[in-house]
Amino acid sequence: MSIKDIFLKNNLNNIGGKENIVLLILFLFSFFLSLFIFLIISGFFNYDTKLVNVSLLLILNSILVFLIIVFISYKVRNLLLFRKEGRSGSYLQIQLSLFFAIITFIPSIFVTIFSLLFFDQGIKTWFTEKVNTAISGSKFISESYFKEHSNNLKNDILFLSKEINNE
Repeated sequence: MSIKDIFLKNNLNNIGGKENIVLLILFLFSFFLSLFIFLIISGFFNYDTKLVNVSLLLILNSILVFLIIVFISYKVRNLLLFRKEGRSGSYLQIQLSLFFAIITFIPSIFVTIFSLLFFDQGIKTWFTEKVNTAISGSKFISESYFKEHSNNLKNDILFLSKEINNE
């Protein structure tokens, strides 16, 4: 019995198999880790969060998502092998997989489009004329403050220089 036969034998009739349990565990862990990262970034927890800790959590979550993609790719590959061999039920599984992929793809496209629109509108409200006026005013004030203090320091240095030279 070849390795290919073992994979094909174990996958088609094994709907609730160990691979699906591992995939479910990876998905749930990634989901709750994403929720935890969101709560940390949004300031829900009161303790001091360091950027390194959040970065490590994001890297861990990226690894989990990559593993999920690998598992799903493995299952799709096996499904296509089943179809190529003409196994019974493979055509139905492909049709159901395509149906669910389309059903999940359409709402994600809508969510992406609407989030981009809302983000764009949010950025535009940040940079209205009032905000630009306030920013340019605060920039002018900070530049004036800097010039005044640099002139004061220059005058103090000149005064100290004259005092040292007079002694």
